[in-house]
Amino acid sequence: MSWELDENGFYRQPLQQELKVRAAATKQRLANATQSLSPITMPEGGRTRIVSTWWSDAWCSNLASYADLQNRVARGRKYLRADAVIDLQVATGRIAALVQGSVVEPYRVQIEIQTLDENRCRDIQRYCAERMTGLETLMAGALPQELADLFTDSRTGLFPLEQELNPCCSCPDVAWVCKHTFAVLYGVGSRLDDNPLLLFQLRGIDVAELISKSVDARVSSLLERANEAGHTDLDDDDLKGTFGL
Repeated sequence: MSWELDENGFYRQPLQQELKVRAAATKQRLANATQSLSPITMPEGGRTRIVSTWWSDAWCSNLASYADLQNRVARGRKYLRADAVIDLQVATGRIAALVQGSVVEPYRVQIEIQTLDENRCRDIQRYCAERMTGLETLMAGALPQELADLFTDSRTGLFPLEQELNPCCSCPDVAWVCKHTFAVLYGVGSRLDDNPLLLFQLRGIDVAELISKSVDARVSSLLERANEAGHTDLDDDDLKGTFGL
């Protein structure tokens, strides 16, 4: 393994365009080896923001709150914007990724994130079920304040505290969280733009159960309204809103 050095013999940080070229070559090489990848690719045109919805913005704001790690944040964003996160997989309590760096072989990053305890999961599921309409709005990228307050609360919310992370990267950086790890964490924020439910899965909340309970609560509410109105037939618009018909 070798690194590029400057004229004074010190390690030279690769330029963003250099990372982009290397990452593209690595993705092509691994694709030719029939390895399935799920990369984070930033849109062309120089978009300055790496996220676009409430979910991803809240995730990245939470990362920025890790006060002791600020010197790694900017480098992590640079790597993400260079499309250096060439594979990113999210599972319950774990993020696994490949990140292109200064050498030919990509670095392997694994981040363990504490899942929420059973009581906290149950409270969030119940809260969402009672506020089905607000959850639908939030999934669409809007911001119902009552749900936003719940999800971002440091004691009851979804976003991980610094001490709930256990990262590991194959790079030689001895820092607890290196720039490659931060690139992966910001990559998760970008991924949340397309699928906010990944955050629930990551923190250990059963997504299928969350949706099922929310739909059950919505149906019960609609039936109560129908009974109060003196009829039991549900309105077509209510059915469409509940089941996505």
